[in-house]
Amino acid sequence: MKRNREKNNKDFITDGYTTDKIKEVIKEIREKYKIEELNSVLTETEIENIKKEYTFFNSRYPFLFDMILKKDLDYNRLNYMLNLREKIVNNKTTVEKASEKLGVEMYNEYHKK
Repeated sequence: MKRNREKNNKDFITDGYTTDKIKEVIKEIREKYKIEELNSVLTETEIENIKKEYTFFNSRYPFLFDMILKKDLDYNRLNYMLNLREKIVNNKTTVEKASEKLGVEMYNEYHKK
């Protein structure tokens, strides 16, 4: 669920997890469900069970939730995104600047080629 945010509104920080807590939950899910050891993708039933167990994480961070359930999770991209989030939290950048930076970099990496 995407929200409309006012410029520089950091409500996503105060009503969610810290970056360290996000990393902790990601590690917990991936280890508990042995995602890196899977021979195939998770079944719909398995995904629904994880959604039920991690309701808040799934509803609060749907993009991350989907991302971490993939066997071939790009940890570099994940850490990069979480580091950008941390810069926003610490007022070293704005939501807009971080979003623009990530968008340009992803465009250059995936679309320009």
